[in-house]
Amino acid sequence: MSLVTDLRAALEPFGDADRSEKMRAYLKTEMPMLGVSRPDQKRVFRETFARHVPADRAAWESSALALQAEPEREFRYAAIAWTQGLRKKHLVPASVPLLERLIVEGAWWDLVDDLAVHSVGPIVARHRAELDPILDAWIEHEDLWLRRTAILAQIALKPDQVDEQQLFRYCRAQAADKTFWIRKAIGWALRDHARDRPDPVRAFLAAHGEELSGLSRREASKHL
Repeated sequence: MSLVTDLRAALEPFGDADRSEKMRAYLKTEMPMLGVSRPDQKRVFRETFARHVPADRAAWESSALALQAEPEREFRYAAIAWTQGLRKKHLVPASVPLLERLIVEGAWWDLVDDLAVHSVGPIVARHRAELDPILDAWIEHEDLWLRRTAILAQIALKPDQVDEQQLFRYCRAQAADKTFWIRKAIGWALRDHARDRPDPVRAFLAAHGEELSGLSRREASKHL
């Protein structure tokens, strides 16, 4: 039995039509949903994935794309969870094209943010030299979700893994963007960094706060 077939059989008993409509309304999506709660999703993903250990990175990537190709949104969540499985051993620079595809095709916060923080982020932490040129390209990319990912990719990193100047540079590079998603990302990334490094964030806001939107400044200043 294929991974996709096995997962569908495991998820469908937990589907709920009423929950599906509520979830779709909350996410503002027209994509079909089975209506499986997030706790049930996580448990089913974990149990099903344990039965389908990929032979190598190519098989791992092929399975991620097979999950991504299914019509219901829960399978998009499954594709993301799959990238983070096996103790994230397949999250290496060679996997970035796959993650970029999932980000661009996801194109919404519930899919992109998890990828940015928990799939791209671990690669940044372990392979900074290889990822920096990619992030530099993404922060200027026409796709706003890749720009958002570049800003958010360091959120889950340990303080000594964060490139503070890169974060500040990216915030300034996108300061004039008028979309909610970029403005919110800037504020979120600065707010998160301020938990460990409040003084540099204060200094950044004092020097460049007027370049940022009100939303970005408010978010960044929440815990200062």
